[in-house]
Amino acid sequence: MYDFKNLKFVGQEALDERVEELRGQLEAKFTLERVTPIPAAKKIKRAVMGVIPVNELKKIILDDNGELRENIFEGNVRLYQGEGNEVNQAISRTLRSDDRDRFPFLNNGLTVVARQFDATFDQYHMKGYQIVNGCQTTNELARWLQSIEADPNCDADALSSQVLVPIKIINTDDRDSARSITVATNSQTTISKQDIQGNTELAMRVEEYFERMPESEADLGKIKLRYKRQSGESQKDTIPGLRTFDTRELSRAFAACVLGESSTAIGQPNKLSGEESIVWTTNHSEALFYFSALILYRVERALARPNATGIKPAKFHIAMMAARYALPELELSNAKDSDRKHANKKLEQVLESEEWVGRINEGINEAIEIVRSYFQDKLETKSLVKDDVRAKKVQDSLLQLWKSEVETSK
Repeated sequence: MYDFKNLKFVGQEALDERVEELRGQLEAKFTLERVTPIPAAKKIKRAVMGVIPVNELKKIILDDNGELRENIFEGNVRLYQGEGNEVNQAISRTLRSDDRDRFPFLNNGLTVVARQFDATFDQYHMKGYQIVNGCQTTNELARWLQSIEADPNCDADALSSQVLVPIKIINTDDRDSARSITVATNSQTTISKQDIQGNTELAMRVEEYFERMPESEADLGKIKLRYKRQSGESQKDTIPGLRTFDTRELSRAFAACVLGESSTAIGQPNKLSGEESIVWTTNHSEALFYFSALILYRVERALARPNATGIKPAKFHIAMMAARYALPELELSNAKDSDRKHANKKLEQVLESEEWVGRINEGINEAIEIVRSYFQDKLETKSLVKDDVRAKKVQDSLLQLWKSEVETSK
């Protein structure tokens, strides 16, 4: 017999926090001088701003092996933009010059959001923190530290104590507040709408779902797909580009495969990037994002075959039709909000089976033949271009052909 007396029901926020705990909370103890308290505000427990010498900052940004801490930028809108980035080159030049003492006047520093933040005199302790602004600065400081510590002719401690970095630490356990701070503090530089979408709770869950998924069978063996929700470089960038989806491409795949909006994916992808975009503002199942990515990946592979020459601009139309062949239950994705939880659960159960996977290639082949038939006259003289396929009427016509030639024959 099970004892249900102590059974507790939790919501999505509590589950997200538990996932964060399992990943491992970042923790650091450091000394902070020249500190100015910032008055607390709604959902902000405590905040300070000041400057921190790099020899203390490294306790926050580096692990015990002197490497940049993992997961320190999970809450940021971007990752490291690379050594070739002009801003990063300027930061590096300053650190490596005799003008490094001017660093706090030339750099905006870091903004850190921490779940726990305590102080005893000038000794500070924080847990569950994220650097939400200052990713480029942090990476360049880490690279500089590693270079001077590896140089036997450098007094690394003396050099790193000379460089002061502006820092703001905000103590809040409210996820919405943390996200608004992230977006606002990054607004001094251009943030794409995709970067903002990639910072949503749903996007973070989708990224986690992709990482959990095992390798799938493909024509040439096992494949692993990845959703890269943050722009920039990452230690995870080991999966070939065709199998890595950024927010823009995943939004287009989802619009075509799940929402049936292939013409929007082709001709008006920016409509999928706004804050009101149905792709990221509706509580869709994470499994459907993976399903969409896998369909589009398989379509890309199929379009490399000789029988698909000249029709690549129609790839989102092909993905839309193939998705409906592989997963007829997609009608559930349009459920009302009140029924969405049940619909998502049923879709996830279907997607956990292997039946739909075997139908993907068959659906893609059928869709390719329909596209070739529809554009037969054009293909006799040239390859398709975007203007040939972007119109809504093309989407509607292809779907009508699909229903008459494929769905009725099942």
